[in-house]
Amino acid sequence: MGGDGISYLIEHVTPTDYYFKTYWTPMEQDSLYEAEVIQSFVNKSLEITNAKKIWGEFSSGIPFECYSNGGSMVIMKMLTEKQKKKYKYRTKNKTSCRAWCLFT
Repeated sequence: MGGDGISYLIEHVTPTDYYFKTYWTPMEQDSLYEAEVIQSFVNKSLEITNAKKIWGEFSSGIPFECYSNGGSMVIMKMLTEKQKKKYKYRTKNKTSCRAWCLFT
């Protein structure tokens, strides 16, 4: 398995047994039946919870020009000049976000 993509861990318990199975990036597994079932479940769950809208609202509220959510990837927002001034004002007495992104 690669280090990129998304892994899903499905757990199941009965009175006598415990099972778990990991699925790595199901949509990349061609037409494997189990992968299609898992991806269908994931897609429907994201649709029901309105996850795309919620993520958009959440990420737009992060008060930094760039940030990391604990992984190896750093997210940088494309900002207007007005937004850049707002972020600069917020980080006036702190290490700039741009420097943090370059040195993290």
